[in-house]
Amino acid sequence: MNKDNQTMIVSVNKRFDFFLNELTSNFTRFELEEFTNLESKYSKAMYRLLKQWRTVGKKEWSIEDFRYLLDIPKSYQLIDIDRKVLNPIKNELSSIFKNFSIRKIKQGRGGKVVALEFTFQKEIIPKPSKKGNKASIRREILPDWAKDDYIPPKPKLMDKKTYEDFATKMADFGNKIDSYESTVKQYEKDLAHWEKNISKIMYISITALN
Repeated sequence: MNKDNQTMIVSVNKRFDFFLNELTSNFTRFELEEFTNLESKYSKAMYRLLKQWRTVGKKEWSIEDFRYLLDIPKSYQLIDIDRKVLNPIKNELSSIFKNFSIRKIKQGRGGKVVALEFTFQKEIIPKPSKKGNKASIRREILPDWAKDDYIPPKPKLMDKKTYEDFATKMADFGNKIDSYESTVKQYEKDLAHWEKNISKIMYISITALN
């Protein structure tokens, strides 16, 4: 950690680097760029939701579910949802989802809006090539540890010198903890003594004033 540059470097166990390096198997770098360029938090939330229905091209949510999924404040009336939620979504996602539209589904004589339907041109996923052209499809690449036949490597034991160095460091750490606890106890003892003396001084001062 570098406090001057406000940076921190961390390392990840190789068994778990999949979660950082292979996320693009279901979310391409192009899609990540699209997502990060969105400004409205509601547009970002709807982008993630609609991408799950990209091969369908249509999705309907009740107003209640829509409010919940996008974490819309309960104080928002429909006019607020139009202005602060739906308008930014339509403006930003229309350039990403072709033929993007939002339809309000109304019910009853008063025409109360009960649901919202989002439609757009669905994506066509190419079928696997008979010739085995791997470039024609996007496959999920599983790390070795996630495969059924994965055999975990045998744990590597520390050599004698490494173990002795480790034991020395742990002992030194334990000594520091003991010293810290001793300091805290002494501080608590001194604080109690100080509070007791302050009480006496205040009592004497009050008695003298009386």
